[in-house]
Amino acid sequence: MNLNGLNINEIFSPSILRYFPVISPVIFLMLLVNLVYMGMAAGTAFLSVIYHKRKPEMSKYLVSLVIPNNWVWIIFGMIPMFCLGLLYKMLLSAMQVSVHLFFIRLLGMMLIGFVFLAIYRRTHLVIAGVLGLLTFLGYAIHLTGVFSLLLYPEKWPFVQALVPDPLMTVNTVFEFFNFLCLSALLTGGIILFLGFHWGEKKLDEDVAYRNFLKVHAYVLLLGGSLALPVGILLDLFNIPGHALSIALFVQDGFSIVVLGITGYLSIYMMMDRESKTPRFGLLSFILALVITGLLTASLRVLETTANLETIRAGEMKAEKKMMKEISRREAIYSKSMKVDEKMGEQIFNERCTACHSFDKKVLGPPYNSVLPKYIDNQERLIAYILNPVKVDPQYPAMPSPGLSPIQVKSVVRFLMIKIGAKPLEEREEQKEKNEGGGGRD
Repeated sequence: MNLNGLNINEIFSPSILRYFPVISPVIFLMLLVNLVYMGMAAGTAFLSVIYHKRKPEMSKYLVSLVIPNNWVWIIFGMIPMFCLGLLYKMLLSAMQVSVHLFFIRLLGMMLIGFVFLAIYRRTHLVIAGVLGLLTFLGYAIHLTGVFSLLLYPEKWPFVQALVPDPLMTVNTVFEFFNFLCLSALLTGGIILFLGFHWGEKKLDEDVAYRNFLKVHAYVLLLGGSLALPVGILLDLFNIPGHALSIALFVQDGFSIVVLGITGYLSIYMMMDRESKTPRFGLLSFILALVITGLLTASLRVLETTANLETIRAGEMKAEKKMMKEISRREAIYSKSMKVDEKMGEQIFNERCTACHSFDKKVLGPPYNSVLPKYIDNQERLIAYILNPVKVDPQYPAMPSPGLSPIQVKSVVRFLMIKIGAKPLEEREEQKEKNEGGGGRD
């Protein structure tokens, strides 16, 4: 199959397709972990930079909320992105474009951003915080550009730029908007969860500090809950038709319902001013995680649907390669084997007697009524057993026995000897002798 000059039959190899059922869920898990953590990191970094001068204590607390030490951002940020690069390299190993290089660049951008934020956390130097935040935003645009590109497999061979080309498509803009909305939801949820359930003692002592932080968390939750449905709908209208599916509409519809529940909870917590610790704060964070999971699953559904023909063609190509490999191994194996009626008898007793008998009908016809017509054309019988097709409407089609050519020839030799006919090998030897004798005369 050829798609705009792209031979999509070459995309997958048999070894990759063998692990495809495992690769896809792992991609989902790595992407989910990365999106959740990067969304929270970007949101808290933004608030920390905004309140750098106005509320320095809160600014320091926010930046350390999701980046308490270097191991956290390495485990939840860098490692998932590194794994994504390897996994997409495996899936698209035979493509003309090296998609995994985009993930390597994403890994580099993420590393630079976290280095700046680590400096900002230690020194509270505002320029480091700003550079870290801007790097994260560039990372998010690049990431959404890569996944927008994955919806158009016909474009892959023509992408040779250092960034996805074109980078700022309408798809990329909508996906980037959705990322910002998710960041708001996740940041609001993590503040309510970690800040008030596991937060510093200062939150208990400073009422104004506590209330100020709560208001921001509520606004982020409510704003993300109201804006994200708009982004989801706009994204649906702009997605290429070949990538749409019922599963996508169901997941996005469920996401909008969960967003409505999250928005309602944020309003309820806003009105509950007497509570020292926000009620349903933990539930709001869990809902934010659920929404991120649903949208990540939708992204995977989009990729799979958009590349369905590619996957099917790859499976066919893999099966073809596998059959060639089997034939090659059988040819090597056959060199060390000879046609043997004893082996044929053993195979007949193990494989054939369930459906055939010599003198009576079982599932298939009796051999004494079928074999005579093949005595002078035993090659035809061998070909039929290797690749059986329905011949007699009175009997069901014979299933493929899965035998090698040597095994089939051994069975045919046994059957011919059984009915008193001369086997193919002896007939060929006799033919050669006759031809040789005629040549000497």
